[in-house]
Amino acid sequence: MNKKVILSSFASLLFLSQAANAEIKFGDQKNPTATIAFNAGYNSTYVWRGVDQNGGSGAPYIGADLTTPLGIYLGTWTSGAQGTNYSQEVDIYGGIKKTFGAVTIDLGVIEYRYPQGDTASTPVNFAEGYVKLTFAPDKAPYTLGLAYFEDDTKGTKSGTKTAAKNYQEINATYDFGSFQSLISYGQYKNVTDTTTLTISKSIADIGFALSYIKADTQDKTSGLAPVRDREFAVFNISKTF
Repeated sequence: MNKKVILSSFASLLFLSQAANAEIKFGDQKNPTATIAFNAGYNSTYVWRGVDQNGGSGAPYIGADLTTPLGIYLGTWTSGAQGTNYSQEVDIYGGIKKTFGAVTIDLGVIEYRYPQGDTASTPVNFAEGYVKLTFAPDKAPYTLGLAYFEDDTKGTKSGTKTAAKNYQEINATYDFGSFQSLISYGQYKNVTDTTTLTISKSIADIGFALSYIKADTQDKTSGLAPVRDREFAVFNISKTF
């Protein structure tokens, strides 16, 4: 992606930060029955589970989330993504999130769609069910998390092996006050082992983040795994409004 597009994305986020709050509330404005919030941003490289999704190019994105006091949520998110016969990814997800003391449980389903890229001979759309657990003690500067995703097609067959059947991750955050940090380690079955270290900071309600991502190939014969280990430095700018 060229510098003009990068600057355009940055300018758009600056405009959003100065615009009126676009959050939409349904019902009583003080106690809404549902709320819709929007987000937009730009990744210098779109890396997902250690795999480059956009040919090394930057990727702007935008999304929307509907949440309710009951913890039920629905959302959608779209970004540039390069693949055979497609150049866009559209995610649709929904679930329920509940907090019990210091523990939050998130159960849901997400579908990954690639417009014009999914055909009978080469299907690329798929869905995953997931469960996430987060431990966040009151007033503590840290959180601990676990996540597990299971593919609805039970993974992709490649010879006698199955790849991308599931993904599991452990993560932790720490708030240093002047900036925040996140570290995570994830395993994508027979695809990648990925370690991510991120530092982030919010300035004028705009989020800035820099990530170091180390992706080790699990099995090059799986057909989905990268042909070699990779390292990425990814810059992100984002805005929720």
